Amino acid sequence: MIKKDEKIREYIEYLDMMDVFQCLNEKDMAGMTLGLYKKGEYLFHTGDEQDAIYFLAKGKCRVSNGTSEGKEIAIDFDIPEGRFIGEMELATGIDFFHTVAAAEDSVILRIPLEIVEKKLMKDVSFLRYICRQLGWELTESGRERVRVGLFDAKGRVARYLYGRVIRTGESNFKISCRQTALECSISERHLNRVLHMLEEEGAIARYRNKIRILDMKILQSRITEV
Repeated sequence: MIKKDEKIREYIEYLDMMDVFQCLNEKDMAGMTLGLYKKGEYLFHTGDEQDAIYFLAKGKCRVSNGTSEGKEIAIDFDIPEGRFIGEMELATGIDFFHTVAAAEDSVILRIPLEIVEKKLMKDVSFLRYICRQLGWELTESGRERVRVGLFDAKGRVARYLYGRVIRTGESNFKISCRQTALECSISERHLNRVLHMLEEEGAIARYRNKIRILDMKILQSRITEV
């Protein structure tokens, strides 16, 4: 049977992150938790007290936040493997600002704050990596603000559908209204109105939770209407 610390090192080596974790010994590894989070399972919610940071060893996570009306709005749907989660709160000393859940079945390493503060926060390699990650996040958040500012709701939905076809090569697929609405930063009701408009224009056809792309040129034209 493979020991937990050996499994943790296996993921770290696979992601070429040994230098970032080089200051940790076997006792530190034993104090961490390596767990499988099912799609949709939450790591933490907005306002939860931070008692650990998380490292995404395999899979994807989504970041969201809530409104005063109880709605959830997506911030990032594609946190890649090899990223820390909760580093912003770690740097600022606040409770968890966003809500994070697994976007697909994911393997996640939970590192208690005691280990982070005693070891990782005193290690140059770890701090350098966190600085790079924070810089990347600031750049991406700036791009996202530009995207939301440039495109209206129809443009964002068209962009999402067009991009999905380009990424997957499939023009007929199932969608989750909730997830799609979150990613497009609109309500599910508004999403249904936009999909109805695109259907009337001949860009798509819908049947229950399936969408078939009929005309990519129409979708592309909606994206470029800025």
